[in-house]
Amino acid sequence: MDKTVLFTSKIKELYPALSEEVLKNLNKPRYKTFRYVTLKKNENLLPVEEYKKGPFPNSFYVEDSYDLTDTPAFANTDLYIQGFSSMIPAIILGAKPGDKVMDMCAAPGSKSSQLANLTGDKVNITCIDNNSARLFALKSNLSAQNVQNFKIIRANAADIQYDPSFVNQFDKIIADVPCSNEGNIRFYDDKLLSKWNPKLAKKISKLQKRILASGIKALKKGGRLVYSTCTYSLEENEEVVDWALKHFEDVKLEPINLPITNTIAGLCKNGKKVFDSSITNCIRVIPNDLFDGFFVASLLKL
Repeated sequence: MDKTVLFTSKIKELYPALSEEVLKNLNKPRYKTFRYVTLKKNENLLPVEEYKKGPFPNSFYVEDSYDLTDTPAFANTDLYIQGFSSMIPAIILGAKPGDKVMDMCAAPGSKSSQLANLTGDKVNITCIDNNSARLFALKSNLSAQNVQNFKIIRANAADIQYDPSFVNQFDKIIADVPCSNEGNIRFYDDKLLSKWNPKLAKKISKLQKRILASGIKALKKGGRLVYSTCTYSLEENEEVVDWALKHFEDVKLEPINLPITNTIAGLCKNGKKVFDSSITNCIRVIPNDLFDGFFVASLLKL
């Protein structure tokens, strides 16, 4: 079956009441979004008439035709290009100065550096990744944004649950896991859809469960873990969180409050699949001019 037809059918199945709106939004590019690097002096801000404020602290956007990469602000790392959806985990994590934080799949450093900027570089960030090239990019990005309070560990996030030195060590954890990237697909760009593998969701969900298990074990009592993906598939979203609730009695889902309207609650039922009723505390971000498709859950360790 043609991938466009297959993907369209998937959207209609997941969002029966919103499918027309979602598909309309997927036929156009989103605006270019960014944040300023507040750990630097910001000597190369964009002229105020050229950008607009986004819904989150230190979030901004420009028209799609505007080339952010061709500005002194970008060249001098006074701004960092990051999607609004990608900004959500660090915002709802609620990290406070002195917190010990782990970014489980940290490269290339968007969320770790955002956390440092949000807290004035006053949290202790442990960045995990297992790819040498990506670790190099991670270190480069953090250094360019003047982040000082971090350490990088080369490790497989799915396996740190077997290392006693990680158990019950962190106040806050971000688990923005590898996924099938369906949320980034826009129909106007054939390349994005051509890379989509409809079979990947079921396969990669096994890895996602192992990463989430590692994160829960590494979390201190009373700590918060934010699980997120940039994809639509139930297998990678609600199903993974439901699995965690069944396997770890010491975690519960927290409500998520964001200053945006393009969200719906996590799906407790889809076809024959039925999940824990508390899954409604998760959110699905509906793609539009500013946001890509996204899923996020906030888990508290009891």
